[in-house]
Amino acid sequence: MTHSLAEFEPVAPTAAQVWGFALVMSAVAAGLVVFLFRRGVISEKRLRRGRPRPRVFGGVDLVATFLAFAAGVLLSGLLAEAMGLHEHGRVPASRRAWLLALLQVVTWMPVVGYLWVKLRASPIDKRSLGLAPRRLVRQALAAVAALLLFAPVFFAAGSLSTAVGELVRGGPTPVIAHDALQQLLNARQDAWHFAALLLGAVVIAPVFEELAFRGLLQTSLVGVLRGRRWWAIGVTTAIFMLLHLQTEPEAWLGLALLSLALGVLYERTGSIWAPIFLHMLFNGLNVVAAVSSGAAG
Repeated sequence: MTHSLAEFEPVAPTAAQVWGFALVMSAVAAGLVVFLFRRGVISEKRLRRGRPRPRVFGGVDLVATFLAFAAGVLLSGLLAEAMGLHEHGRVPASRRAWLLALLQVVTWMPVVGYLWVKLRASPIDKRSLGLAPRRLVRQALAAVAALLLFAPVFFAAGSLSTAVGELVRGGPTPVIAHDALQQLLNARQDAWHFAALLLGAVVIAPVFEELAFRGLLQTSLVGVLRGRRWWAIGVTTAIFMLLHLQTEPEAWLGLALLSLALGVLYERTGSIWAPIFLHMLFNGLNVVAAVSSGAAG
């Protein structure tokens, strides 16, 4: 028996199938979250049992964080202008990618520098923030466990965002919803270009963003909000999302849930290394998924 090639062409899922999968995953995710709350795993009471946050962090540090970040953005913008990175074609793509990775570090350096100055004056604060690189294997395993635990939530966010996006757009949603992933996909043929983008997405962004958002911002908010962990995690997530609005709307829900998971993991472990590892894993898996989808296409 012979078959035409058309019989083996992939068939796009129908709207009913997309919504059905989204609703099933959402129900699983909702059940998981309710279960975790009922078991006290992510309750406010359990979060308060984590390592105490530095008492000297508060409103002044919160203001300093925003000022330091603004200084970093201004400095990196001036350097980008001086190097001609805003002028299309002036700098080769591969070199431009490496310079942008460097500027990504420059953007966060004032915030991390402020954190470093604060912690040099108090070893107790350093231990409380979990910056000491002890038991790294244990923190890495905690990150893996958190990723597996919240996997249904992330899948639900992705499927629900896709279903809503197709309804609003009236057509297929973008396969790649994050600009950095799309750039990685476009740079696959240039090894050095791809390596620079990969370094920025999987190493630089997770390390510096976690030091800034969880290490300094969330810790300061815990002090300002009188120890209310969930409020601090929520406000940190709102600010985290403001800095990621350049992504496609389909990615917003997943990024918000990632930030919540990172905040919870930080409060539960008392170590900044656990959310750094989780952030790396999340970004790394998204890179693999994006490259695989591009290769398949």
